[in-house]
Amino acid sequence: MAKFGRDHMPHVGAECPDEAGLQLIEAWITGLGGAPGKVGPALARLPDELLADPKTATRAARQLGRGALKPAEQEAMLAAVAKLPAGTIRDLFEGYLPQPDPAARKLGSSPRPRTILALKGDAGRGEELFWSPALNCGSCHKIGARGTAVGPDLSAIGKLRGRADLLESILEPSRRIEPKYAAYIAQTADGRSLTGLLVRRDERVVVLRDAQNQEVVLAAKDVEALQPSRLSLMPAGQLAGLTAQQAADLLEYLLSPMK
Repeated sequence: MAKFGRDHMPHVGAECPDEAGLQLIEAWITGLGGAPGKVGPALARLPDELLADPKTATRAARQLGRGALKPAEQEAMLAAVAKLPAGTIRDLFEGYLPQPDPAARKLGSSPRPRTILALKGDAGRGEELFWSPALNCGSCHKIGARGTAVGPDLSAIGKLRGRADLLESILEPSRRIEPKYAAYIAQTADGRSLTGLLVRRDERVVVLRDAQNQEVVLAAKDVEALQPSRLSLMPAGQLAGLTAQQAADLLEYLLSPMK
């Protein structure tokens, strides 16, 4: 509830943390232990120290959201946040950082689905993006006779999935994984950990297909454990370097009946 971007709660109705709601939930949780609920005290530490820990970073972000920091403190905090790499702690402050021209703003680690869905995409530009070396979607997906069938065939994806539903799968590929494309993790006797789609498993060998469409053959006697992965072979953040308009273009290409 205290962060921006992906997995922000509530999912519908707001894109910014609601400090009034956060105070209410905090008071309720604290009250369950018998203590009166209250917002945490002010933090008198340097920004870099506060941002080193998710707990203190969350409290600092909430102070920023409440307007409880002095101008100089706010400036120092945001300057320190701007140096952080994409990730959990930066997500707490992302919406408070100065924003570039909206048309040029990259999605980064905090994509906003509603912003993408509100834009009209261009299928032609989306096609260029899909097959570009930067995204390299064709290394795992097929459209027509083009591409590689590691992941789902996207030739008729527009008939099977709605616009918002498809965008969610692109932005968060591990949220819902079809059993056919579930990855497996193999732990070997020599300490290796290998991930891929399970091609074959018998008393002699275990065969995985990795994200580069290469088959990895392991002797069954050398595999100490083989279990499903919770993560998709498609990594999260594939669209981080795109603008919202580019993401809308890509989505329009995937949904277009004539690709």
